[in-house]
Formats: sequence, C-alpha cells, structure tokens
Amino acid sequence: MNAAPAVAAAAPATGATALPDLCAKCFAYTLWLVQAPSAQSLDVRSVHQRYDELLREFDADGRRAGYEVAQVRLAMFALVAFIDELVLTSTHPVKKTWSDQPLQLTYFNENSAGEEFYVRLEAARRGESARDVDVQEAFYLCLSLGFHGRYAGSSRAEKQRRSLMEQLAAEIRSRRGAAAASLSPHALRPLGDHPGDQLRHVWGVPLVIGAVLVVLLVVWNILLYQAAATAAASFP
Repeated sequence: MNAAPAVAAAAPATGATALPDLCAKCFAYTLWLVQAPSAQSLDVRSVHQRYDELLREFDADGRRAGYEVAQVRLAMFALVAFIDELVLTSTHPVKKTWSDQPLQLTYFNENSAGEEFYVRLEAARRGESARDVDVQEAFYLCLSLGFHGRYAGSSRAEKQRRSLMEQLAAEIRSRRGAAAASLSPHALRPLGDHPGDQLRHVWGVPLVIGAVLVVLLVVWNILLYQAAATAAASFP
C-alpha cells in the first residue's frame, strides 16, 4: 500500500472548476448513452463527435482552472478508459465497431487502457500538490461509477478493486486535511453489476458528493427532458 505524500501548499480549485467536477459532463453523457433507450439510435460517428466536444471542453476548462497540462491529461486518460469500457460492455449498437477506434487510441495512442489506467493512477498517487489529489479523485470517481479494467471477471478481482477504492478514499481524506477528516467515514456498500448501481452507491464517500451531484443533476435533467418530449409527441 502506498504511503500518501504530504500535500504541498497549493490551493486546489474549488466548485465547478475543480477537476473532479469537470468530469461530470463526460460521466453524465456516458451513463445516459449506455442506459437510456432514446440513446440507442445514435450512430458511432455522432457519439464520437460528442465525446470529442466534451473532451476538448474538459481539456480547456482544466487548463483554464490552473491545472498543469500533465494533470489534465492524467484525468482525461481516466475518463477515456472509463468511457471505452462502459461503451464496450454495454448493449448499445455502437459497441460493435467501437473497438476499431476506441477513444484511448484516438487521444493517447493506447490500446490497453484496462491496465494502463492503474499505471497512471499510481502516478497520480505520487503527486504532492493539492491539485494532484484532485487528479487522484478523478480516478476514484471512474472506479466508483463502474470502471474495472484489470479487476474484471471474478469475485476475487472485484474484491481487489473494492480494496483499492477504500485505500484511495482514505488517502484522499487524509491528504485533504481537516476539512475532509470532519466528514463522515467512508463506508463502501456492495456494488451492483451496472453503472447505475455504482452511481447509487458512491454516496458512501462524501469526498465526491460535489462531482456526483452534478452528474445526477445533469442525467436527471436529460431524462426529464426526454420524458417531456415523449409526452408532448403523444398529443395531436
């Protein structure tokens, strides 16, 4: 288990400019894409185009918020690995051709993100600034919302993944200092098999409530809009 380095005196970004919160749009779109019936009609080109817009926005917003390029790229890799895995393990029609051009290949010339995710997570854990903790939290969010990578396919692997998540949560709380320590303890509940299960159970970690609240609000607004549109279409 890695010993968490002391956080250097560099103020983290706050509110909607904090790196974990900047991940919210990608999380929301991905969860909607793999779960909403209305998303089934989207073709791979339009989905890739939307992700290109979201990732460019994430990159620009992260740099504008004062994060180093390397920090933004680390968090973006986590997002891309999360997106690729959720799409490829979904029932969405685009999964049939997604493996031909996954986002990890497009943006990082990488084709083994399931393993590389954890290599880059270790790099984030070695960071010493407050903003490096934000990067670590972005990786934690990806795990909380359903990313498995190397920890897939068996109950033993899932147990290892949960153990890692518990370690990460403890490290983040410790490195955040007094403010994080005053929050309620991390209590990871059993995770289900679908992204929605991870979304519901992530509430066990107060550190990520801000980012997950944004995800929930965005997804909820999307679903409300779709329901309203469907209802309106049913009237002459």
